[in-house]
Amino acid sequence: MGHVFGGNVFAFLLICVLIPPSAGAALRNYTIAVPDGTTNHGDPDLLCMPPSWTDIFIFYAANYFAHAATVISRPGETTINSAVTIVSALLFPISGVVRGVSAIVSLAKFAKTDLETAARSGALCMVVRTKDWQPAAGDRIAWALLYTPQLTEQGK
Repeated sequence: MGHVFGGNVFAFLLICVLIPPSAGAALRNYTIAVPDGTTNHGDPDLLCMPPSWTDIFIFYAANYFAHAATVISRPGETTINSAVTIVSALLFPISGVVRGVSAIVSLAKFAKTDLETAARSGALCMVVRTKDWQPAAGDRIAWALLYTPQLTEQGK
């Protein structure tokens, strides 16, 4: 609903031609020919002309593309998945609602720590080394939380 209201305001400003008054200049009356339906809504500095079919088409096309371009991407999402999401938003505008609602419901902005923020937003990853990996000479881990289970003969 919010983007529709914003789009209507945008269309209103797009269709209306603002005529700024000159500072300190006296106003003069001019007679100009305007199409039927033109109004100034009681403001002599405003001239609103009725929209043509191209104005309406441009408004809706810009609104659809702006909506598709602002669909939330997920952490770690591939370019192909992002492209599919954008095309889905173009064809089915309601498809982006699920992503928006899940981002709001996660309350990631209100987490107390960076780790909790990442967990709530789905941006955690886990680096796991294989049982065959051995550190090279001189390798040093400056900081990390490591979990190194003791492998038994049965676990190998």
